[in-house]
Amino acid sequence: MKLNNFKKRFLKNSLILLLYLIFLTISSLSPGVPGKNGPPGVDKIFHFLSYLILGFILLKTLFSLGTAKKIWYNLLISILLCTFYGILMEFFQGFIPGRSPEAADAAANFLGSTAASFLVYFLKGSKKDEQTRKD
Repeated sequence: MKLNNFKKRFLKNSLILLLYLIFLTISSLSPGVPGKNGPPGVDKIFHFLSYLILGFILLKTLFSLGTAKKIWYNLLISILLCTFYGILMEFFQGFIPGRSPEAADAAANFLGSTAASFLVYFLKGSKKDEQTRKD
């Protein structure tokens, strides 16, 4: 069975997304080590960056589907899925020794995925505007 470029791109992006989700799940649900918290607030930066990356990967996968006519649809789906996943991970951390769910972590997750969507919107939107002006 021969795969066209569209399917290859989607499968590659889906595999990258799956591997990143596995990495994020393992790091989110690993037992905490007492006394290894680091400086205050640093974990929020890691949450933000982790979900910024997740947002980019998910958006790349959604755009490779090519189903949405409007860019905002993929952006909204990405924010909702990343936020849901982040809240789910925070909930499950309540059952892991040495870990506890924090609303501030969930907020950092949301902000990271939202930042990814805004960046993609402005990058893709500016390219669309340039193409429209040329036509």
